[in-house]
Amino acid sequence: MITTQDKELKKLISLILRELSDDGRYQTFVDHGPLKINVFSITFWANFEGLGSQNSVYIKIPKYIFYASGINFLSPITRFDIDLAINESNSLENLSINWDRSYGVFFVNKLVYIKEFNAIVTERIFGSLFYKEYQNSDSARKYNNSDPDKVMVGMNNFGKSLKSFHAKSSHNSIFKANEVLNKIELYIDYLQATGVSSKYFKSLYKTLKNSTGINNPTFLAKNLKGIDIRQIFINNDHNLFIIDPGKISEGYVEVDLARFIVTCRILYWGTIKIFFRNIPNDSYENKFLEGYYGSNKNYPKSLNLLIIKEYFKQWKVGHASIYKREWPFFLKFIFKKLYMDPFFKWLISNELKKLNG
Repeated sequence: MITTQDKELKKLISLILRELSDDGRYQTFVDHGPLKINVFSITFWANFEGLGSQNSVYIKIPKYIFYASGINFLSPITRFDIDLAINESNSLENLSINWDRSYGVFFVNKLVYIKEFNAIVTERIFGSLFYKEYQNSDSARKYNNSDPDKVMVGMNNFGKSLKSFHAKSSHNSIFKANEVLNKIELYIDYLQATGVSSKYFKSLYKTLKNSTGINNPTFLAKNLKGIDIRQIFINNDHNLFIIDPGKISEGYVEVDLARFIVTCRILYWGTIKIFFRNIPNDSYENKFLEGYYGSNKNYPKSLNLLIIKEYFKQWKVGHASIYKREWPFFLKFIFKKLYMDPFFKWLISNELKKLNG
């Protein structure tokens, strides 16, 4: 039986073929993969034939789903969904011009945006998830200088590429700690409302207030809101491909560094390793920072404070995710009290020591 969803998928494929009709690689539709529903998107791949070979594209329909039930391909497109798609589409166009590819780090190539379906069509990347390679390498601890670990090399190259991207739009500025502390305070308000101890936050915020004197020179530049270790692929040639840059906006250059570092440090989220406070060996993180800063290891204190802010953001997202999940109340309570909250408190405590050291 042909469903309405099947008809809509057929229509979307037809629109993609029409938009790409001038590209000889995409002349005949072959097949498509299953729809995958994620927190902020619906995705699938599709194969086409042309110029004597088979070519594949990746279709992403940005959508605010966040564990809601009953979501499917035909759900109405909201203004928020459209904003997600337009921001990502515009970012990919910007990066196609301004991103330095000389270090073997690339953003996926956007082909077309299908307005009717709010769908971004890009070339499909074939490779393994970089964060999976990261986990495997971290477990093996392969640090043989005569046979460089591809993850270490990739981290270093990504740091160099990000530095080059920032340099194209950067201008001098002074870091203002109060701006960051105000955002942290909003995260604290949210977490307190979800049941995290107000006593803990009272003591913590008092310590953080000592950071208001941070006024190190920095740079403002274009930032990548979607910078995340989980959005990177690595191919057989050890090149990196990034699939979701998020919205590009101006901010401190350390914001991008902090965002990426935090996604690396929570690499084992969702596994039992979190109970044992396991985070990846810092050699990987150091390689990334070495790529960005060079041999200078005197990193600014602003980076520590922004890492703490990112911890709070991830902590808030974790609580919001649990609230949306259809779990029994007691299971949500146990997960937060025994798994999530202790882990983020531990991460924040460790970074506070670096900030005040």
